[in-house]
Formats: sequence, structure tokens, C-alpha cells
Amino acid sequence: MIVKRYTDIKVIWFLFIVVAVFSIITMYLGTIHRFTYASKYENYVQTDGRVFNIQEYEHEDSEDNSYWTYSAEIGYAANGKEYTKVTADIFSEDDVPDVGEKVTILYYHDNPDECVVAKYDWMSRTMIPQEDDGDVWLFVSLLLIGFTLIVLAMAIENDRTRELYLGCGLTLMGIDGIVMGIIMRNFAAFFLVIFGAVGVFVLYRYFHAGSRTDV
Repeated sequence: MIVKRYTDIKVIWFLFIVVAVFSIITMYLGTIHRFTYASKYENYVQTDGRVFNIQEYEHEDSEDNSYWTYSAEIGYAANGKEYTKVTADIFSEDDVPDVGEKVTILYYHDNPDECVVAKYDWMSRTMIPQEDDGDVWLFVSLLLIGFTLIVLAMAIENDRTRELYLGCGLTLMGIDGIVMGIIMRNFAAFFLVIFGAVGVFVLYRYFHAGSRTDV
């Protein structure tokens, strides 16, 4: 018996419903919404731009730790004319381009001033705006689904079933950290592998105990 029900069952079910709703919302933003978002730029023209200048912005998080974002001045050609765009601070330390580097631009043919810096989206297999947070929402969604299974485990009376839900929830959180950490190139997410390791251990106990029972 790994998890006992220390909290009132109504509180557990309320927590389950809240987390489940947020899981659905974030899953929508991480999957369906990104396809809808990508379709808005299907008729935009793709071209190469070149970075002329980078502007750095310092921020502080809730713990007063500094982090930086970056905007870029980018030049590109469209319809036989030269254009310049200064982006918002859409780049992080992980993806900020160098001065002189080429970047992908999507612009509206009838109004080339209307443009976005683009990146390739592995899910929709199209170019989408650089600032899209679909991968972050998907990461959060899978994390919440794992947490939902853990909360649900707290509401289950049967020890074996509770162990199964707990193991699945923790394992999903670990897999989420590894896979989405690689996709987002944010290896800080790898800390979730600790939860995954615990989840694998719990599932091993569950199936190992089941095999002994069958014998």
C-alpha cells in the first residue's frame, strides 16, 4: 500500500475535476489549436530574412533570478522591395539567432509588412510563428494528465488498482519530461525522470505481484 486516502473523498474528486479540466484545456492548446493556428498562415509566402541586430532584455522571476529574452531587427525582400521588421522579444537564450544569421519569414503577399518570424512545427508539419507555445502547452497537458491519475489513485479503495493508477501517472510524468524536454530543447524538464523512475518501480511491483498471484 503506497498511497493512503488521508483526504476527504469529496475534496479528492473536486481536485480531480479541476485538474482534469485544465488537462483538457492545455491539451487543446497543445494539439488542436496549433493546427488551427498553423492554417492561418497557409497562404503566406515563405522567404529568408537576415538578422541585422539583436536587442537584449533582462527580466526577473518570482525568486529574483535573472533571465533574458531577445528581439531582432530582420531584413527581408518581398515583391521586389526590401523590408525591415523589428520583432517583439520572442527569442529565448536557447533559440536567439546570431547577427547575420538567416531566419525564416512568412509574409502576406498583398501586404509584405504583415509578417512573422517562423519556425518548423513537428506536429502540424508546417511553418508557424516563432512565438507559438504549442509545445509548452502539450508538455503541461501531459504533466497534468499524469497528476490527474495520481489524484484519482487517492480516491480508489482497492490497493492494487490504486497502485496501477499511481504508477501510470508517475511514469507518464517521467516520459513527458524526457520526450518534451528533447522537443523543446529544455533539458531542465529532465528532472521529471525521477518521477518516472518511481513510477516504473511502482508498476514493476504491481505486475510482479500480479504474476505471483497468477501462479
